[in-house]
Amino acid sequence: LSCSGPLRIDQNRAIDLFLAWLIDEGIPQDPDTPMAGLLLAAVPEGSVVSSFVGYEEIESRGSGSLQEPGWLFYLDQSPGALYQHPGKIAVIGVSGSVLYTENTVGWPLLNGQTPNPLRSVTSDAYFQAIVWNPFQMIKPVAGSKTLNPAEISVISKGAIVINGVMESEPAYTEASNNHARVLQDMQSLFTASKVRSLASPVKTDQNPVDRIKLAINQLIVQEQVNRVTIYICAHGGIGSVTIGGYSMTALAFKDSILRFFPDIHFSLILESCYSGNYLTRLSGEFAQDNLAFMIAASMWNQSSYTDNDSEKTASGQTVNDHNPEDAFVEWTGDFLLELAAWSSGEKWIQVQQYAREHAIDTEIALFYHCFWSVKGAAAIPPPVGFDPADATKTIRERRGLEIQTPRIYARWVSETPVP
Repeated sequence: LSCSGPLRIDQNRAIDLFLAWLIDEGIPQDPDTPMAGLLLAAVPEGSVVSSFVGYEEIESRGSGSLQEPGWLFYLDQSPGALYQHPGKIAVIGVSGSVLYTENTVGWPLLNGQTPNPLRSVTSDAYFQAIVWNPFQMIKPVAGSKTLNPAEISVISKGAIVINGVMESEPAYTEASNNHARVLQDMQSLFTASKVRSLASPVKTDQNPVDRIKLAINQLIVQEQVNRVTIYICAHGGIGSVTIGGYSMTALAFKDSILRFFPDIHFSLILESCYSGNYLTRLSGEFAQDNLAFMIAASMWNQSSYTDNDSEKTASGQTVNDHNPEDAFVEWTGDFLLELAAWSSGEKWIQVQQYAREHAIDTEIALFYHCFWSVKGAAAIPPPVGFDPADATKTIRERRGLEIQTPRIYARWVSETPVP
């Protein structure tokens, strides 16, 4: 007589079952939009799998304590995007059973922690975790930064640079490296003493509005600043951004920042998912007199993305980045390169002339020129009907992809934001 224990599948068989499950879920083998399937971790018996769905939302139902070991899989339906964006979670057990599934707009958690491959979505760990890659994504190259903008002002102007992504969240590596570069460039523009850095805290009980107000007060009292540029890179939802685990809505920004400091003139640059909705809520009929300029890295219903140097269209065409020198966060990486180009020489003279003609601050004129230069505009402002789809340096704005559309609000041009 011979006795054998229950069937136990191996990792390769678990991958096959995950791919079959995707088909059962209605995911086409040749999808029209970028997505990727990842094996995030082997999970021991007793583990708990759930998803992070937002600091002010109901937590996911979670798997409960898993009754057998297995593997945690994740379908990333917008790879490289900051959150929120859709995805699917599945745990395949060693018995071959699907132990747990969940549709989410957050990210998977294993025993309350973000799995390592998601900590950096441009890392070797992320790309090594991919088991299904229908768009043939490849790891972007992050080159060293060699150009910095020139100093443009030492009087009455400053900046606050905010990294809202926590160490425990996806894309923290990209966001923190991006933060360092933006901080360096704002210090080059305004001098170091007039720039405040708000890196994301470890704790989630520090209200970002209070932290920003404190930084503004420091600039006013210590540096006599009355012009403040605020840059934020964060995960976001519709009408809100998440900074250090705390949601800051557009209404809170308006009431607690813009209206609280009516004599301070602000410009806002927001790199987050759905940031176009934030822009809409702060412009046009909702505008405050002391916010004359804002850039949003995406439309109201779009994601913001980490860097990538090539993408596949739904038809299989390869789109290569016009600007592979950008790094970490796609749109901001391009914007920083333009800051270096437009803050000196003949281009800086052009910026200053534009500022005089329109009676606006030079830093706002600089940001305005950089925005349109990233769009690929040959003339600034571009002619009516300008289509950036072939020239834009934001790769996911390119023709055939068209899933990220940076927007701008410049009150001296129009009360209505434009893409």
